Amino acid sequence: MQGGGPLSPLRSRGRSALLKRASSMRSRPTDSERLLLGRLGSGTLGLKFRFKHVLGDRIADFYCPALRLVVGLSGDASVWPEFRFLRLEAPQTISAASACADAVSWEMEKAVAAMAHRYAFRGGPPPPRPIWVDKAA
Repeated sequence: MQGGGPLSPLRSRGRSALLKRASSMRSRPTDSERLLLGRLGSGTLGLKFRFKHVLGDRIADFYCPALRLVVGLSGDASVWPEFRFLRLEAPQTISAASACADAVSWEMEKAVAAMAHRYAFRGGPPPPRPIWVDKAA
């Protein structure tokens, strides 16, 4: 019987191929990805973003694990139902990349607010504190 369990050889071969493809995509980013990577990958927004990260059977353009936020330059939100998804137009200029980073920052603020609200009622751990939050508060 050929299985589809978590450790089946068929599944691990597919995952291995996906990891190789993501690695290849990371080594050859498009101009748009390179521009946005300069804004998101440097950690200037306060949280870590992964570039071309494998999630399940898909590759996310950018992924923030702390917020479970997928940022896509192409694709559809319906393929990421278990994550927050932000679709951006591919930036062609540095100023457009800055505008995209602003949109990501806004989405991050909404995600942190939603997490804080959710954790307040569950009594769980506090959400991550991005650097843009006033540390004196």
